[in-house]
Amino acid sequence: MLVHNSVVRDARVLKEARSLASHGYSVDVHGFDLKQPFKTALKLPGSEVNVYVSTVEPKVETHEKPIRNKSSFKIIRKLQKKLSKLFDPNASHRKQEPALSASDAIKEKKFRHYRKVSGALLKSLESRPDPDIIHIHDIIPLTILNELAERYPRAIIVWDAHEIYEDVAQAEPEVGQLNESIIRSSVEQIEHFITISESFRDFYGKKYPCLRDRTTVIRNATELLPLPEYDGRLHEAAGLPRSQRIALYQGGFSTHRGLELLVASGAHLDPSWTIVMMGWGKLEDNLREIAAEVESLAKGRPLPAVSFIPGAPQEELGLWTSGATLGVIPYEDHGLNHRFCMPNKLWEYPNAG
Repeated sequence: MLVHNSVVRDARVLKEARSLASHGYSVDVHGFDLKQPFKTALKLPGSEVNVYVSTVEPKVETHEKPIRNKSSFKIIRKLQKKLSKLFDPNASHRKQEPALSASDAIKEKKFRHYRKVSGALLKSLESRPDPDIIHIHDIIPLTILNELAERYPRAIIVWDAHEIYEDVAQAEPEVGQLNESIIRSSVEQIEHFITISESFRDFYGKKYPCLRDRTTVIRNATELLPLPEYDGRLHEAAGLPRSQRIALYQGGFSTHRGLELLVASGAHLDPSWTIVMMGWGKLEDNLREIAAEVESLAKGRPLPAVSFIPGAPQEELGLWTSGATLGVIPYEDHGLNHRFCMPNKLWEYPNAG
């Protein structure tokens, strides 16, 4: 499996990897994290899944082999041409091309990032036996699909789309255009396609017809497991007595998820309730500022209206979630990806009882 993140917080990847291992597959998951790379393989608890997280930053290379579906991949070919000039010592003696437009500059910057991450994943694969199946998660590793096909010609290529990448709520329109070009250049080489719901399946099947007969829907559902009696850990971490009711949000703190409004609503909560924000993300500082304003308006409350706690390991999540009275998914209707999404929380909350 190739994953563009640190793996350990990607619930879908972890569930699929464990499921494959339980059915007899030998599973290696290769991820990327600049902050906390694993020096050695991390074995997921209770499974035979090996996780390798890299920070290698190899030189960006251009494709020497013709890219399929050229007409839909002009954006990336143009960006690769621009990038190659940056590494050409003779470029200064040649006629200078016009500067990139603001739109192309956004695409170039994003493509550079995609290639850096994907190159690290490709490098990580070198230390392991040749795979029989290459399971690509999300959009970023698709940028090395040609290299993967050349290096591992017998491997089956599987693409797992967690999102509608042309219309992700947090991304600029230019990034959506770049993502569409990457997908169009890749679909002919994808032998099996996995996505999260029938709505996603229909979207991709209509836009990329060759994927229709290769599609399997695997939802973000979680395994129903009996949980031990709640031990109070959620209340304790939030600094609350067990009697306090909790409205819980768990997951990433990202824009267009309705989190600012959720935190602000704490000003109108009955004192017997507290909103607990359990997770991480770039929006955290802003959310904490809103929470501080809420607390200043509710000085008579005996307990905080909003509390923040870190995320929990996936294998322990149910033990934390079971302490909540209510699970919240306040996503805004911002783009197709949010409109059709089926987040892990949709199953994690009821699974916790």
